[in-house]
Amino acid sequence: MKLRVGGGVANDIGTALGVAGVNVPAPAVYETISSGVAEGVFFPMETMFAFKIAELAKYTYVNPEGMYTTSFGLILNQDSYDGLSAEHRACVDKNRGVELASVIGGMWDEADKIGLDAATKMGLQVVEWPQAERDYFKKVTAPIKEKVLGEVASRGVDANAALDYFLSQLK
Repeated sequence: MKLRVGGGVANDIGTALGVAGVNVPAPAVYETISSGVAEGVFFPMETMFAFKIAELAKYTYVNPEGMYTTSFGLILNQDSYDGLSAEHRACVDKNRGVELASVIGGMWDEADKIGLDAATKMGLQVVEWPQAERDYFKKVTAPIKEKVLGEVASRGVDANAALDYFLSQLK
């Protein structure tokens, strides 16, 4: 199938699954699917409603063990940070770190719940992957996982411990 993928690891996963990846920005997905350029999308659940994808795609396939995640960050170089007023530096300092990431993650989880509820009211049917498909997914994506862990380890980080920590945060 032709599916919109988000780049990076999502592209690698799409390739491993045999997807013909279509790279377009998220706001262009509705037009991309409605015009037939793509048949579907790798997207979080909130977008099924927020981007009106449930108007076009009547099914969503969910791997309850997850597929991949994307990290977001606001990067500010030291010179720019140092150039801020003391008041603005205090604002930046107050709005960063694990605590803020947890709050934003909670908001995203809530948005997914709202999106799922709204999309199912629009007729979206959610199909949970059976165990055989989950096992297949793990098998074909294992090299991707090892590649990413290798990249992390090459930076001097205990990659497996970091992964264990991140997975523990999802529970």
